[in-house]
Amino acid sequence: MRELIERFSYRYQLWREDREAERWGPDAMRRNPLRYVALAALMSLVLDTAEPFVFHRAFDAMAIVHIPIALLFLILYQTKSK
Repeated sequence: MRELIERFSYRYQLWREDREAERWGPDAMRRNPLRYVALAALMSLVLDTAEPFVFHRAFDAMAIVHIPIALLFLILYQTKSK
């Protein structure tokens, strides 16, 4: 019975991957789901760094926290991403 369940779950995973590939294209399964978070981190990094120069405002406490966190996330995303 256990073999039957394992075989069914394996077949289901294959079917689901094929269905996703038909729907979104063959490379859709290889895309990292954190790419949107990385894009948001990059945009917040640019905005937080450009704010004092463009809008002539001083760094606030949250910007001082956001910049290192965004940099750390982007570095880890780049090095650990498949």
